[in-house]
Amino acid sequence: VSPSGRPAANLVVTKRVTPKVITAGATAVYTVTVTNSGPDAAEDVTVVEANATGAQPLDVEASQGSCRRARPIARTTGPLRKGGTATLRVTARPRAAGALRNIVATNTSTNELSTADNRAATTLRVRRNTRPNFTG
Repeated sequence: VSPSGRPAANLVVTKRVTPKVITAGATAVYTVTVTNSGPDAAEDVTVVEANATGAQPLDVEASQGSCRRARPIARTTGPLRKGGTATLRVTARPRAAGALRNIVATNTSTNELSTADNRAATTLRVRRNTRPNFTG
């Protein structure tokens, strides 16, 4: 409980992409992890995954709650107990070469002790596909 006497939580979000460098046309997996470091449960936890505009989401998996694949990808995890963790995995295919910056944010209806760690970002580097395309 916070000094005000109201329940309080502290959500921490992390984000990673694997692999970090790919060739255009290949897929990458973004993994978002939200942890509630307490001291109380976090209610109505949501995650908004602002998928890079140059990548097409192919699959979305959530460890709990519901999610939608449209841009931005949003997930409602519901409550997250103190020490609890929820994970979102997004498989995406970049459309073109370049650096794709991807941002995620989380929030809760519970009073938060700090919001400084409610956003995370990662960058996927996409190389141009230089293999010839033989059709015919």
